[in-house]
Amino acid sequence: RMEDEIRRDLPVESSDMRREAEKEEGEAENREEMAPEVIADLVQFLEPTTRLDVRRQALQIVLGLSFPLDGSAERAFCSQDFMIGKALCRLCIATASDRLGCLTGICNFASMSKEVVNYILHHQTEVVKIAYNEAFAHSECSEYAARLLANCTRVFPGETHLRLLAVDPKCVEKLVDRMTESTEGSPSNTLGYSLVNLATVSRVRKELTKRREEDGGKSILHKMYPALMQSDNEERRRIAADVCRNCTFDDALHADLLDDSNDFLVALLTVIADANDNLDQEETDKLPARLQYFEGARSTDDVLRKKVVDSLYQCCATRHGRERLRACGVYALAREFDRACAKEREAGGAGEGPTPPKALKDFTSERSDPEAVEANLHNLIGVLIRYESEMGIAPEVESIRELE
Repeated sequence: RMEDEIRRDLPVESSDMRREAEKEEGEAENREEMAPEVIADLVQFLEPTTRLDVRRQALQIVLGLSFPLDGSAERAFCSQDFMIGKALCRLCIATASDRLGCLTGICNFASMSKEVVNYILHHQTEVVKIAYNEAFAHSECSEYAARLLANCTRVFPGETHLRLLAVDPKCVEKLVDRMTESTEGSPSNTLGYSLVNLATVSRVRKELTKRREEDGGKSILHKMYPALMQSDNEERRRIAADVCRNCTFDDALHADLLDDSNDFLVALLTVIADANDNLDQEETDKLPARLQYFEGARSTDDVLRKKVVDSLYQCCATRHGRERLRACGVYALAREFDRACAKEREAGGAGEGPTPPKALKDFTSERSDPEAVEANLHNLIGVLIRYESEMGIAPEVESIRELE
């Protein structure tokens, strides 16, 4: 069984502020940590009433403290009963003109520290509210606000969800709408990583998959399917795949995900299906109608393909899922995908096709792993090729997770 995937954000390594901080103070391992009395002196200049130029200079120094990844940033933020943390959050709340710098600093401090995130969620809920609102505001702060939310949801997704519900009861649907309706990249895509993290929370998954009469019996998750099926924005496609994948870990949702509409299944299979797949008529007839005369091309993004194969394999945890995948002819598509993978391996690569954008690799630190794709694909095929009576699973066992 594979665990839920949770994304993480990183400090902004290419920012002018980081380069300037490293130029002035040296690399992180050679930087001396600030003495407590110096921190106390510095914090007094972060007050909203301090003269603007002095306040900005003090804020610049604090930003320099937020960049290192060696643990010193967390220690600086938390030292002396969160002296810097309190001052930075207070300034963020009090003055909109300083908000970009404050959110940048808070985002960086939180990027590698559970303690910082815990402090923000439990003692600075107003900052969470500001970050949420700014992330949707199309302002200069939007990207850093979205990254702060990604950091919080990465570490404590359930707690962050409760904080966001207090700000906006429709926060989950709003995140989906922003990611799927906007043609922008960041911060819309950045907000998508918060959605991925929130989808590791059971109550969020239930909200995503709940059928709604006002939407013609469709769920919020249905809005993600076009993002998964398109090929113009590979980063967004990966995000949609991760949200769908996280939902498959909840066995109770398999009946809704794998219903007679086949919407969820079609969205996943368009990633690994190809117009040149060699299927006989019987195999074609078993496929969902929208895939029987598929004219698209298989994705060449191994990271995306692995997510989809993982999702299909997780669906095999339940009897309903296994029977549904067999009935819909998933085995034939998996077999053809396996043959295509073998040809790619023999050719020495995945061939031509969309390359994962640089921004995505920087943000998620994901790497292509063709061997992992094939290993999980073989596990999937090993289940689908057998009849249920050959599985060796007692009829009363609804999910093989019960056997773990």
